[in-house]
Amino acid sequence: MAGGIWIHISAAENGEKDMSIVDVSPKPPQEPVYIGDGLYAEFDGYQICLFSFNGVDRLAAVYLDPHVWAVFHAYATQIYGEPCK
Repeated sequence: MAGGIWIHISAAENGEKDMSIVDVSPKPPQEPVYIGDGLYAEFDGYQICLFSFNGVDRLAAVYLDPHVWAVFHAYATQIYGEPCK
C-alpha cells in the first residue's frame, strides 16, 4: 500500500492553476455508510468504494484511489463551488 503525500495540480479553463494535496498514508478501514440516492460509500484504508446495494449484493462498485478522489473533488468544486461546511 502506497503512503505519503500526493500533490495534484490542474489547470482551469481561465489558465489558473489549482493544487490539491492528498495524504495517502494508510488509515483504518471504515464501515459502509449510506450517502443517499441508493449509494453507499466505504473506505478500505486506502481508497473509497462507492456502490449500490439491493439488500443482498453490492452492485456497480466504483473505487476512487487518492489521486482519482482529488481529481473528482476538484471537478465537483469547480461545478458547485466550495463544499458546504
